[in-house]
Amino acid sequence: MDERDRHARPARTAPIVLTALLGLLSFACLSHAADEDEAPPPAKHPDPQVDALLDRIEAHAKSVKTLSAKIVYTRLQGLLGDKQIRIGTLRYAAGPPAKFNLHLTQRIINRRPTDLAQNWIFDGVWLVERDASDPGNKRFIKRQVVPPDADASAKDPLALGEGPFPIPVKFDKQRVLNRYHVALIPPPPPEDKADNDEDKSIVHLRLTPKVKGGSDLVKIDLWYDRETLTPIKASTLDESENESIITLRDVKTNAELPDDAFSTKPPQDRGWLIEIKPWDDNG
Repeated sequence: MDERDRHARPARTAPIVLTALLGLLSFACLSHAADEDEAPPPAKHPDPQVDALLDRIEAHAKSVKTLSAKIVYTRLQGLLGDKQIRIGTLRYAAGPPAKFNLHLTQRIINRRPTDLAQNWIFDGVWLVERDASDPGNKRFIKRQVVPPDADASAKDPLALGEGPFPIPVKFDKQRVLNRYHVALIPPPPPEDKADNDEDKSIVHLRLTPKVKGGSDLVKIDLWYDRETLTPIKASTLDESENESIITLRDVKTNAELPDDAFSTKPPQDRGWLIEIKPWDDNG
């Protein structure tokens, strides 16, 4: 039997990236339904300057139809003292439905780089982990993470606080103010930073949850280019002192993306171990 045509046994424990993807995508599905029931009243920030800034960030986010960038994903496990860095590229389409393709090409542990050939692809319904880093152990795992009866167009995997990574590509002011306290962090004084000109060109927001227990996040920090309001960096810190940091470089918005950028079709060449898990198998 061709390996390409049979379903594999459940894969070994998923790495940090995949765990975050699955958990937060599931949370996104639940949180949308909860918001529809609650229908919170319109919210405003008590500081008019910050409120106006949030309006501008939201307006810019709505104008982003596609985004591509180089990405550096750093994961710090506070209690273990472990640090891992993954480098690659990100492609995103706002849809609907929203889609992304995260392509990781390098991992750095203890300053030692290792080549990777990993993709995490979300096409609006299915999430694919495609890993050809080891030519002798190529894996393709496809999971349906949006229920068959759900409106896929309503799910945005990179919506702030819901997606697999802390990337504020989309920004819903109402949603943010209902869930978080928002503070505008001033740039450090000149004596604390040799190159303070760069800091003056950056907007830094800090979000802290209004209700404890909704998630294990302690805070979310967001950095935007002050002139364009393009997201350039984000980080999250959880109760276990684990920190995820995303840095975006060479960001391009609203450029045309390849037709197959978000394809979740299984590979057709031989040598792949393929696992396909419909929604019923993901419960």
